[in-house]
Amino acid sequence: MQILNTSIIRRATLVCSILSLGIWAQAEELDSIKHNYDLAELQVTATKRQTLKHALPSSVSILGKRLLEQTQFQGIKDLGATAPNVHIPDFGSGLSTPIFIRGIGSRRLGMVGLYSDGVPLLENATIDGDYHDLRTIEILRGPQGTIYGRGAMGGIINMRSYRPLEEQFTQVNILGGQYGLYGINGQSYQRVSERLGLGASLGYLHRGGYHTNISTGEPADKLSNTSAKLSMQYRHNGWDIYGFAHYQYRDQGGYPYAVVAADGTLPEVEYGLPSYYQRKLLTTGLSIERQFDNGLLLKSGTSYQYLKDEMVMDQDFTVMPMISILQKSHKHLVTEELSISRSRGRYSWVTGVYGFYISSDKSVQNDIKMPPRMHSDILLTYDEPSYGLALYHQSSYQITERLTAELGLRYDWEHSRQTYGNTTRNRLNNQVTTRELPAKSSYQQFTPKASLSYRLGDEHRLYASVLRGYQPGGFNVQFDSPEEQSYKPEYSWNYELGTHLYFLNGRLQVDAAAYYIDWEQQQVQQAVIQQLGSKIMNAGRSRSVGAELALAYRPIEGLNLGASYGYTKATYQSYEEVVSKTVTLSHNGKYIPLVPKHTVSARADYAFATGLRWLEGIKLGVQYRGLGDIHWDNANAQRQAFYSLVDAQIGFNSGAFTLELWGRNLANTDYRAFQFASQGRQLAQRGTPRHFGGTLRIRL
Repeated sequence: MQILNTSIIRRATLVCSILSLGIWAQAEELDSIKHNYDLAELQVTATKRQTLKHALPSSVSILGKRLLEQTQFQGIKDLGATAPNVHIPDFGSGLSTPIFIRGIGSRRLGMVGLYSDGVPLLENATIDGDYHDLRTIEILRGPQGTIYGRGAMGGIINMRSYRPLEEQFTQVNILGGQYGLYGINGQSYQRVSERLGLGASLGYLHRGGYHTNISTGEPADKLSNTSAKLSMQYRHNGWDIYGFAHYQYRDQGGYPYAVVAADGTLPEVEYGLPSYYQRKLLTTGLSIERQFDNGLLLKSGTSYQYLKDEMVMDQDFTVMPMISILQKSHKHLVTEELSISRSRGRYSWVTGVYGFYISSDKSVQNDIKMPPRMHSDILLTYDEPSYGLALYHQSSYQITERLTAELGLRYDWEHSRQTYGNTTRNRLNNQVTTRELPAKSSYQQFTPKASLSYRLGDEHRLYASVLRGYQPGGFNVQFDSPEEQSYKPEYSWNYELGTHLYFLNGRLQVDAAAYYIDWEQQQVQQAVIQQLGSKIMNAGRSRSVGAELALAYRPIEGLNLGASYGYTKATYQSYEEVVSKTVTLSHNGKYIPLVPKHTVSARADYAFATGLRWLEGIKLGVQYRGLGDIHWDNANAQRQAFYSLVDAQIGFNSGAFTLELWGRNLANTDYRAFQFASQGRQLAQRGTPRHFGGTLRIRL
């Protein structure tokens, strides 16, 4: 593990401060060698209506297609530390993708809303997928409870693909690299007529794995992902209809965890039983918009998701066949949202209604060959339907030429139930015992929002906002007593001051924000006492305090600079963890696990024309990411110190062909992506090592 001393951290922070510390918010063209970007004209669609980024009273980052291609974006986990106070650790498998923004997040729960073409990805197992056809990604930091409700405690990540009537092109991307990396994907968007456009994309990605299980000699984390997507867009007489169907199949080796040695070093992965994750996922969405002459905008969004997955895990992660689990789930998710908005003169507003239904069936088969249940086969089943309804309204009024006020309120109601079944068979006498525990819960909550923004000059903005965050309660998969079968909702208040500044005709953009988050009944993950695994419990009170600074600068033609810095101090204020029947630990004042205190990033790219017929342009790029400290446990006994990652690439453009050669983690930094405790041992996954590759893009 690489440990950087305090002076290095100070120097990294100072460099970013001198740069004014920014987020790269460059625009969204495909070919950065040939195009320029107007930073001041970026549009945000995650607000339910298109809004200029600089006019929003909130912290937002926009990542365009150009940046996604330059950084070789392959999945949501590639966004970690690319925006201030955003952390998406890459560990385990696609079954769970924790996202942390400003200290708010969870390994098992969706605390940050993720949307793909307007479809909410409500389940953690649906987040980490193939999104090679993205046009932009918008990251809104801070609670978005008024517009989005549940699952938006930390913020929103909104992903938007190309629409066939907005842009027409055909492109094929071929990539390959070390560690058995190869893949091909392509997309085509064509206008069939003046009113109708069709799109299609197809992709396959294979990764041989970065970590080898020395017990079997096979990769522990290989990955194969296949995806296919069809889309349609129709426009006529003010109507805009967009629909898509996206199917993904993932076959992934999982959990390259190793047992940490007594001296703190991390040996190679070595376990004897199979571990993998397989997923079939279908996502469909239909959005209908109608723009009326009087300024009214009517929107309807309907989605359906089908998820079927299977996970096998060697849960002790040793060569001894002590315990393994087989988990299967089968889920249907349906959402519907209807909104109407209007913007005229000084006053604009949006009102909507939202509903969802989730049908979830899950089973966990435990094969135990260790005391005290070494002769037991245990089958756990979970039937968990849930549904909810929400109403929301948000108004914005321009009080004076420069001062604008915004008020919003949302009402959420949700009902869920769980039927927990436990069937245990003793292999010695074949005796079978069964137990069934039904539980149900209903929640309702109002989430208000208020903000003031003041315009300085033509583009500069100052803003202050107060937002309420809310996360509903739920049910545990494992628990020590029937009282722990369910956990309570959590609530937060987010207070924020910020600014958006634009200089040099939009070529220099500076964003800054400071925030204070106070939340109650935080849903905390802790170990189950009687067996392997974890459960969700409620901490009494927690707090997150931090700041964000950001810069994007285009000093000359072809040169783009960007940097960002985020500081988060997320701590428990009142949390007593029961670790055994007789021992309770106080974690008051301790840092919340998996939340980096510092997130630092910087990037530079330069594109220039050569004047040659066979080589039109060359582009050079380098990116830096640094994050830490990260604490792994509630007691803060284990941590990952601040570490740095450096990536670089060079691109060559010749007509319809662009070849990009890239390297990741060039310094080969040794760090831990994840660490946790189980049965008195520390288990950890080593981060991704240095690797190289290339991508050939063909524009047809």
